[in-house]
Amino acid sequence: MRRLFGLGKDADGGGAHLGKGGTVDDHGIVVGQRYIKIDAGPGAWEVLSVFAGPRNMPHARIASLEEPDVVRVVSLAALGDRSRYQPVA
Repeated sequence: MRRLFGLGKDADGGGAHLGKGGTVDDHGIVVGQRYIKIDAGPGAWEVLSVFAGPRNMPHARIASLEEPDVVRVVSLAALGDRSRYQPVA
């Protein structure tokens, strides 16, 4: 079972699904994309799903590649902020 952190009401993916495999907003965030969190130690995260969270704000469920059971929910605005997350080439 995955451990979920920082979850809102729709964090389990039960909110309106925004897309799978295609660009979902102006950040170009898609399922399967990988990111490194800037202010944390080494470790990459993979986008598992994108959905409408509270107040229809788009969010992504991301899983740690080092510990796949660790899953977080972040807004697409935060994930698209290059001072917080950088895409992995």
